[in-house]
Amino acid sequence: MKPIVAILIALALPAAASAAGATKASAAREIALAKAKLRVAASMNDQWTPTVAALKQAETAERKGDFATAQAKAMRARKLAELSIAQAMQQKKLWVNEVPR
Repeated sequence: MKPIVAILIALALPAAASAAGATKASAAREIALAKAKLRVAASMNDQWTPTVAALKQAETAERKGDFATAQAKAMRARKLAELSIAQAMQQKKLWVNEVPR
């Protein structure tokens, strides 16, 4: 239960902290960072669907001129992509434990 709480806190805090001062440039930068992390996750065959959804929401908000929402959603997408990358890296090592002997 504790890892789930930690993940939720990790996803919520950065978005809440910096979305207030969001500009077009900062939102675009966060979207670019999220896209880069998403490409890495996809190359590891560990792309989560909520990550893609959050990135699409960020892009939509940016097109509408809602830069605070765009930045917050992009930060969430980036964090989800980072977590999926971490999961893929762990699974590369841990899959051995799942093989019957």
